Amino acid sequence: FYTNTTIPCLRIELNHSYILLSNNEQGLRVQDVLALCSLAVSTKTSQQQHIGEKGVGFKSVFAASNQPMLFSHAWKFAFHVPGIDAMSYITPLWIKDQDIPDYISKQILTNTQDTHLYLPLKYQAHTTEADLFLNQVTKAVDPCILLNMRQLKKLEIIDQRQNKLTIIEKQL
Repeated sequence: FYTNTTIPCLRIELNHSYILLSNNEQGLRVQDVLALCSLAVSTKTSQQQHIGEKGVGFKSVFAASNQPMLFSHAWKFAFHVPGIDAMSYITPLWIKDQDIPDYISKQILTNTQDTHLYLPLKYQAHTTEADLFLNQVTKAVDPCILLNMRQLKKLEIIDQRQNKLTIIEKQL
């Protein structure tokens, strides 16, 4: 959800050791968090024709990270996989401020109204595996992607590995 004065934007930051996604929406609601922490539960309905209405979309972050962390206003939690059991994929662990990596903490303080998804890569930084994975992420972003997004108007891709900024904007 966005305010009337907000230009809906998603920022994807790629680093050798993490991916940070930041969205300037109004933030997570209780029902959003409950859906993230459930299997086959979604806040999206079939009438709305949303991608992800089956409740598995967020779980795809585990392809990139074993410890995804979400920060949205008062919400600060992570998932740790592998954990004690298979429930680790849906059991949130609350994050203390001192456990937030410095760079991410700075981003949160700079963009307090954004929702941030921090994905420390499951691949070791500066390895062939990590570089291949991040290159695949970069290539997966098609310049026409915004045509299929109802609300999103702007996409920023910051590739810190190459010191490169790409901005894609929907213009009507």
